[in-house]
Amino acid sequence: MKFARHESLLKNNSRTNNNVMLQQRIINMQLFGRFLSPYTRLVSMVLNHHGIEHEHHQLAVANDADREEILRHNSLGRVPILRINEQDALVESDLIILHLEQNLADEARLFPRDGRETISFLTHHGRARGIMDRAVAAFYESSRRPEDKRWPEHAEKLDLTWQATLGKFEQSCPAPGQYFLGGKLSLIDLDMAVIMEFLAIARAKKLASMDLPKLHAWMENMAQHQLVKNTRLN
Repeated sequence: MKFARHESLLKNNSRTNNNVMLQQRIINMQLFGRFLSPYTRLVSMVLNHHGIEHEHHQLAVANDADREEILRHNSLGRVPILRINEQDALVESDLIILHLEQNLADEARLFPRDGRETISFLTHHGRARGIMDRAVAAFYESSRRPEDKRWPEHAEKLDLTWQATLGKFEQSCPAPGQYFLGGKLSLIDLDMAVIMEFLAIARAKKLASMDLPKLHAWMENMAQHQLVKNTRLN
């Protein structure tokens, strides 16, 4: 009986310690990066979707004072950064999202890892990430470099690649109010919302030159989603 009671106490203490550790992790969680970064915005959306409490420090890599703080947590000088405790800070948005969802059932994940929809998800998500990468690179090439260091021809090539890929999403775009994977919200829907609003800011003329009636209609509806509204750049 004494052994059983001792074992029960150990289990209860272990459960309490796990809860304290989880709460401590949530309390200490800090996100670094501005919403202009599509990658930071995606991580923020996932945190908000799952109701994970965190502090958000809107730091810009282009700002020298902010960059010093960013480098303290990521020597690469890139955002997003998710500081999960006193010792550990995660970088790269997909890895951060996988960490945040690691203990969730597959049906609760925005980033599915099992089931029949996984291949479709990875196909779309990989190309959406490519659009972000190319659009961000074109933005930096044409706007962030000193004028005498810019390479317009390279920026144009980058623009052509994301435009071609965005055209593929126009073909597979669902009706307004529907999701890319059908029945439920996934990271692809957040990808596309972030992409469309980033392009409207950073590559506005290039976006306006495209014929995307289905995507624009879908986005008009998606723009009202709380996750999109709450992370919009002011």
